[in-house]
Amino acid sequence: MDLLYRQAESFQKQGRDTREILSEISEARDADEIIHGKIFEDQGQIKVLLNNLKKDSKTGDFYTKAIVDISFLEKDFDFYTKEAAKKILNPHYKIKSGEMTVIPNKKKVDTKTEVINYVNPKLVSVGTAEWGHFEGLLKWDDAVDICESKGMRLPTPEELRDMAQLKNHLLREPCCVFWSSLSNKKDSDYAYYIDINDGYGNYYHKDIDVRVRCVKK
Repeated sequence: MDLLYRQAESFQKQGRDTREILSEISEARDADEIIHGKIFEDQGQIKVLLNNLKKDSKTGDFYTKAIVDISFLEKDFDFYTKEAAKKILNPHYKIKSGEMTVIPNKKKVDTKTEVINYVNPKLVSVGTAEWGHFEGLLKWDDAVDICESKGMRLPTPEELRDMAQLKNHLLREPCCVFWSSLSNKKDSDYAYYIDINDGYGNYYHKDIDVRVRCVKK
């Protein structure tokens, strides 16, 4: 599955249609849902990123059914991998609470809701764009409102992909999945997200909490 996903990423970078790529993978695996992801070490913690893509039986399009994007200490690995399994099958499942952990880089991590506070500047200038601080985990409509209230907006998918290429950790963290400004024209209940860890994106239900960072030019 990992080989197929990496091949899909390669095709996507070449400009091939995402829907076509996902359909090919689905047919190859005879699947209505595709779960892929990775586990890696991130600043002294274990990072788990999972994505469950579900095929619409009517249109054939793939939407993100659920995302798991959590960090935890290695000693809690067994507990949180079980919680991740529940979350990836049910996007509305709330990962059980753990103890608050403070790690040296001043990033506070709550193992229930991932990163809840991050100490960074109010605005970070990159080229002609100014990026705001991390706003937390928000539903898409709430994310649009909070950005507009600050005279800013949600970033485009292209701006988030550009962020994925940056070496500036103040923008890249907290990793990884962020809302973009792109709403699905076929189904207004969905909006596009980008994983700034690798630039991958897809549509996700607007009622799910996803990371938010505003931008202006």
